[in-house]
Amino acid sequence: SWAAPLFAQGVELKDLQITLIDGDDSVDEHNLNRQVLYTDGDVGFPKATQAAQRLENLFGQVPTIFGIHSRLESNHVFEAEEVDGIETVSLDSLFEDGPDTSSAEIKAALDEMDVGLACLDNMNSRTLFNRACIDRGAIFVNGGGEAFEGLVEILDSDVCMTCRYGED
Repeated sequence: SWAAPLFAQGVELKDLQITLIDGDDSVDEHNLNRQVLYTDGDVGFPKATQAAQRLENLFGQVPTIFGIHSRLESNHVFEAEEVDGIETVSLDSLFEDGPDTSSAEIKAALDEMDVGLACLDNMNSRTLFNRACIDRGAIFVNGGGEAFEGLVEILDSDVCMTCRYGED
Protein backbone atom coordinates (compact mmCIF):
# COMPACT_ATOMS: atom_id res chain seq x y z
CA SER A 1 0.00 0.00 0.00
CA TRP A 2 2.94 2.38 0.55
CA ALA A 3 4.04 1.90 -3.06
CA ALA A 4 1.16 3.71 -4.76
CA PRO A 5 1.99 7.27 -3.57
CA LEU A 6 5.71 6.71 -4.19
CA PHE A 7 5.07 5.29 -7.64
CA ALA A 8 3.08 8.36 -8.64
CA GLN A 9 5.97 10.74 -7.87
CA GLY A 10 7.12 12.39 -11.07
CA VAL A 11 4.16 11.06 -13.07
CA GLU A 12 1.79 13.48 -14.76
CA LEU A 13 -1.29 12.98 -12.57
CA LYS A 14 -3.78 13.86 -15.30
CA ASP A 15 -2.59 10.81 -17.24
CA LEU A 16 -2.46 8.47 -14.25
CA GLN A 17 -4.95 5.67 -13.73
CA ILE A 18 -4.56 3.39 -10.72
CA THR A 19 -6.60 0.23 -10.30
CA LEU A 20 -6.30 -1.67 -7.02
CA ILE A 21 -7.42 -5.29 -6.99
CA ASP A 22 -7.69 -7.00 -3.61
CA GLY A 23 -10.00 -9.79 -2.52
CA ASP A 24 -9.57 -9.22 1.21
CA ASP A 25 -13.01 -8.67 2.67
CA SER A 26 -11.85 -6.27 5.30
CA VAL A 27 -9.07 -4.21 6.76
CA ASP A 28 -8.18 -5.81 10.09
CA GLU A 29 -6.58 -4.14 13.10
CA HIS A 30 -3.38 -6.14 12.61
CA ASN A 31 -3.00 -4.52 9.15
CA LEU A 32 -2.71 -1.00 10.58
CA ASN A 33 0.91 -1.25 11.75
CA ARG A 34 2.30 -2.03 8.27
CA GLN A 35 -0.24 -0.95 5.67
CA VAL A 36 -0.05 2.81 5.88
CA LEU A 37 -3.02 3.65 3.67
CA TYR A 38 -5.44 2.42 6.32
CA THR A 39 -6.69 4.00 9.53
CA ASP A 40 -8.88 2.80 12.39
CA GLY A 41 -11.93 3.99 10.43
CA ASP A 42 -11.17 1.51 7.62
CA VAL A 43 -11.36 -1.58 9.85
CA GLY A 44 -14.13 -3.89 8.67
CA PHE A 45 -14.33 -2.51 5.12
CA PRO A 46 -12.86 -4.09 1.92
CA LYS A 47 -9.20 -3.23 1.43
CA ALA A 48 -9.37 -2.29 -2.27
CA THR A 49 -12.17 0.23 -1.93
CA GLN A 50 -10.72 1.78 1.22
CA ALA A 51 -7.25 2.10 -0.33
CA ALA A 52 -8.72 3.68 -3.47
CA GLN A 53 -10.65 6.16 -1.34
CA ARG A 54 -7.53 7.02 0.66
CA LEU A 55 -5.45 7.59 -2.50
CA GLU A 56 -8.21 9.75 -3.92
CA ASN A 57 -8.08 11.83 -0.71
CA LEU A 58 -4.28 12.14 -1.06
CA PHE A 59 -4.17 12.96 -4.79
CA GLY A 60 -7.54 14.63 -5.28
CA GLN A 61 -9.78 13.90 -8.23
CA VAL A 62 -7.08 14.30 -10.90
CA PRO A 63 -5.87 10.70 -11.29
CA THR A 64 -8.49 8.06 -11.93
CA ILE A 65 -8.46 5.57 -9.06
CA PHE A 66 -10.50 2.38 -8.91
CA GLY A 67 -10.77 -0.21 -6.17
CA ILE A 68 -12.00 -3.66 -7.18
CA HIS A 69 -12.94 -5.97 -4.32
CA SER A 70 -12.05 -9.30 -5.92
CA ARG A 71 -9.14 -11.73 -6.18
CA LEU A 72 -6.97 -12.01 -9.27
CA GLU A 73 -7.77 -15.44 -10.71
CA SER A 74 -6.51 -17.42 -13.68
CA ASN A 75 -9.72 -16.71 -15.62
CA HIS A 76 -8.78 -13.00 -15.55
CA VAL A 77 -5.40 -13.68 -17.09
CA PHE A 78 -6.04 -16.59 -19.44
CA GLU A 79 -8.89 -16.97 -21.90
CA ALA A 80 -11.03 -20.11 -21.83
CA GLU A 81 -9.54 -22.56 -24.27
CA GLU A 82 -10.76 -25.49 -26.21
CA VAL A 83 -9.34 -28.91 -25.56
CA ASP A 84 -10.22 -31.42 -28.27
CA GLY A 85 -13.24 -29.32 -29.25
CA ILE A 86 -14.50 -28.91 -25.68
CA GLU A 87 -14.46 -25.43 -24.16
CA THR A 88 -13.01 -25.40 -20.65
CA VAL A 89 -14.46 -23.37 -17.77
CA SER A 90 -12.97 -22.27 -14.49
CA LEU A 91 -14.09 -23.90 -11.27
CA ASP A 92 -14.87 -20.44 -9.91
CA SER A 93 -17.44 -19.88 -12.65
CA LEU A 94 -19.28 -23.05 -11.61
CA PHE A 95 -19.71 -21.93 -8.02
CA GLU A 96 -20.43 -18.20 -8.33
CA ASP A 97 -23.42 -16.84 -6.44
CA GLY A 98 -24.37 -14.42 -9.20
CA PRO A 99 -23.02 -12.60 -12.21
CA ASP A 100 -19.34 -11.76 -11.84
CA THR A 101 -19.15 -8.10 -12.75
CA SER A 102 -15.67 -7.72 -11.29
CA SER A 103 -14.14 -10.10 -13.88
CA ALA A 104 -14.85 -7.67 -16.72
CA GLU A 105 -13.43 -4.79 -14.65
CA ILE A 106 -10.29 -6.77 -13.80
CA LYS A 107 -9.72 -7.86 -17.40
CA ALA A 108 -10.17 -4.26 -18.61
CA ALA A 109 -7.73 -2.96 -15.98
CA LEU A 110 -5.14 -5.58 -16.95
CA ASP A 111 -5.56 -4.78 -20.65
CA GLU A 112 -5.03 -1.05 -20.03
CA MET A 113 -1.99 -1.24 -17.73
CA ASP A 114 1.47 -0.03 -18.67
CA VAL A 115 3.07 -0.99 -15.35
CA GLY A 116 1.90 -3.60 -12.86
CA LEU A 117 2.80 -3.22 -9.18
CA ALA A 118 2.71 -6.62 -7.49
CA CYS A 119 2.19 -5.93 -3.80
CA LEU A 120 1.05 -9.50 -3.26
CA ASP A 121 1.52 -11.95 -0.44
CA ASN A 122 1.45 -15.26 -2.32
CA MET A 123 3.36 -16.74 -5.23
CA ASN A 124 0.30 -17.94 -7.14
CA SER A 125 -1.01 -14.39 -7.46
CA ARG A 126 2.46 -13.02 -8.26
CA THR A 127 2.93 -15.61 -11.01
CA LEU A 128 -0.52 -14.91 -12.49
CA PHE A 129 0.08 -11.17 -12.41
CA ASN A 130 3.52 -11.57 -13.98
CA ARG A 131 1.94 -13.62 -16.79
CA ALA A 132 -0.68 -10.88 -17.29
CA CYS A 133 2.10 -8.29 -17.58
CA ILE A 134 4.06 -10.38 -20.09
CA ASP A 135 0.99 -11.03 -22.23
CA ARG A 136 0.15 -7.30 -22.29
CA GLY A 137 3.68 -5.94 -22.69
CA ALA A 138 3.60 -4.23 -19.28
CA ILE A 139 6.54 -3.76 -16.92
CA PHE A 140 6.20 -5.87 -13.75
CA VAL A 141 7.32 -4.36 -10.44
CA ASN A 142 7.56 -7.07 -7.81
CA GLY A 143 7.78 -6.09 -4.18
CA GLY A 144 7.49 -7.75 -0.84
CA GLY A 145 8.79 -7.64 2.66
CA GLU A 146 9.00 -9.57 5.87
CA ALA A 147 10.16 -8.26 9.23
CA PHE A 148 13.02 -5.84 8.48
CA GLU A 149 13.89 -7.06 4.99
CA GLY A 150 12.31 -6.36 1.64
CA LEU A 151 12.70 -6.72 -2.07
CA VAL A 152 11.71 -4.54 -4.99
CA GLU A 153 12.59 -5.64 -8.50
CA ILE A 154 11.60 -4.33 -11.89
CA LEU A 155 11.13 -6.95 -14.58
CA ASP A 156 10.86 -5.97 -18.23
CA SER A 157 7.69 -6.91 -20.04
CA ASP A 158 9.24 -10.14 -21.33
CA VAL A 159 10.74 -11.50 -18.08
CA CYS A 160 9.02 -14.53 -16.58
CA MET A 161 9.40 -14.94 -12.80
CA THR A 162 8.99 -18.71 -12.98
CA CYS A 163 11.63 -18.96 -15.72
CA ARG A 164 14.02 -16.80 -13.69
CA TYR A 165 13.53 -18.29 -10.22
CA GLY A 166 11.94 -21.70 -10.77
CA GLU A 167 8.57 -22.98 -9.65
CA ASP A 168 9.33 -22.95 -5.92
